[in-house]
Amino acid sequence: MASFTSLDVALRRTADTVARFPFTVLSALVATVTTMNATGGGGANDWSPRLLATAVLGLALFTGITTAAERFNAPRSRRFLVELVAVAGLGALYVASRDWTDRSAIIRFAQLGLVVHLFVAIAPYLHHERRNGFWQYNRFLFLRFLVATFYALVLWLGLTLALAALKPLFEIHVSGEVYADLWTLLGFGFQPLFFLGGVPRDFEALDTLDEYPTGLKVFSQFVLIPLVTVYLAILTLYLGRVVTTGTWPSGWIGYLVSAVATTGVLALLLVHPVRERSDSTWVNAYGRWFFVAILPSLAMLLLAVGKRMAQYGITEPRYFLLLLALWLTVLAVYYAVTASRSIKIIPESLCAVVLLAAIGPWGAYGMSERSQARRFREIVARNDLGTPEGLVMPKAPVSETDRIELAGIVRYFVDTRGIAAAARMAGVPADSAEVWQAEEISDPDRRVLVRMGLQYAGTTLVRAEEGRFWINERLPTSADIAGYQTLIPVNWPGGGPVIVGSDTLTFSNDRPFEGVTISRNGAALATLTFGPVLDSLLRDASGSTIVLDRPLGVDAVPVDSSVAARLIITSGHGEKARRSGTFDGVNGYLLLRGIGRPR
Repeated sequence: MASFTSLDVALRRTADTVARFPFTVLSALVATVTTMNATGGGGANDWSPRLLATAVLGLALFTGITTAAERFNAPRSRRFLVELVAVAGLGALYVASRDWTDRSAIIRFAQLGLVVHLFVAIAPYLHHERRNGFWQYNRFLFLRFLVATFYALVLWLGLTLALAALKPLFEIHVSGEVYADLWTLLGFGFQPLFFLGGVPRDFEALDTLDEYPTGLKVFSQFVLIPLVTVYLAILTLYLGRVVTTGTWPSGWIGYLVSAVATTGVLALLLVHPVRERSDSTWVNAYGRWFFVAILPSLAMLLLAVGKRMAQYGITEPRYFLLLLALWLTVLAVYYAVTASRSIKIIPESLCAVVLLAAIGPWGAYGMSERSQARRFREIVARNDLGTPEGLVMPKAPVSETDRIELAGIVRYFVDTRGIAAAARMAGVPADSAEVWQAEEISDPDRRVLVRMGLQYAGTTLVRAEEGRFWINERLPTSADIAGYQTLIPVNWPGGGPVIVGSDTLTFSNDRPFEGVTISRNGAALATLTFGPVLDSLLRDASGSTIVLDRPLGVDAVPVDSSVAARLIITSGHGEKARRSGTFDGVNGYLLLRGIGRPR
């Protein structure tokens, strides 16, 4: 009887949760159906990832609307109207996303995802400055989410093992789709429902709750904060090195500074309730001086991002990195000067900043597009090539740097705006641009440069003198085999003997891998040497990846004059140093003449 009572309680609580969060549950249902359709018989398609992302946004958005309505005692009719407006907005967002490129969709949905999750954190406290209640509310959300995710994962692993046991025990085969559907049901069905069942609704009780988990205290005070302090010391020392040596900061320093600053802010949020306790006075000092100590590193980050933008223009990642640096700087100055204890301003300001960056001509997407289009026009004008709408043939050689930058800008537009938009930006007639889009051509950047009368030189400005290199064909192409009798696919080094007619061929290579000796029945027939061809190729390369417009041919030096051999290289990789190098591996075809005949 007790078990039935427990089940009845669970069902009633589930029903209460559905009644409390109807549109959130509807979003979970849409996400579940969409994912199961994509992984099941319906197959993946271009609309399902975007619909899934829209539904995931709905999960957080409707949760925030519900908690805000409960906090402010909004009438049911007003709440329902707001939810209908949100449904319409999500629908419009999904329709608009159909025209986004995959890269643009990932960035935009990630940005909006951050906005709606921050909205959940602040929704019930938009007009209330109750620090303890705000912190306790978000603690419950955070821990409930972790518990719900853990339970869903354990259930999936347990049920997966149970289903897998059906094959050896009862000879019942369970298809892979069942495991995927099970994960979908638990991830978008059980996990959201369990999480929503623990969302606080008694906000007055949260304001007076004096509870701080010991595990969270230990993790924050004795793991997270010391790590942040160590990295902050490293950044400060690095800044001193930059100042004394006059060398510009490394490119990756931006990500390190932003990561350390963000983690430091998170640590302060986690330890907020204990800042006034007598046994944690050092935490209060840390909370004040952290923002002072991070300011020099943030200044270095702003200079590095600004220099990068001055060189290569604005792109969405650079825009967001600059925005994060500016937000952190303003936040650090505010807390350092005012010694404020309010933590609500952190998610509130971040939510507003990220939302504003998603819309309008000042947003990341409009500014990035205008910046890159302006760079394209500036390079065209600098080289007297006319304008994108009226190009003229180059009167003088165009530097490799400018050619690479032009191709890189076109590739940026392809990735973020689509092939047709990239072509139109570069002055390609509208009808040709639409044809390129319809055919989904793989090399619009090269075609634009050819149209401008320029030699294509790749899309990266990196000219590494040493390190790894990779060679690949741009597209599979045919090779001239006239005059040869036999074709053998090769993947060197490696591979055993090959029988050709009455002959048995073996291939031995040097160490390092600089060539191959072809032998018949133990007697050398010809030698392939890679050095001259490879050195010539690497000497003209502009980066670590070399794209071949046609296969690379290497003729063998025969030992037996009756034999001829030629290697057609379609791909390879190895090490280079000072424009010369050696292969680690080669793929292609070996063409032979005079082998396999009766003797």
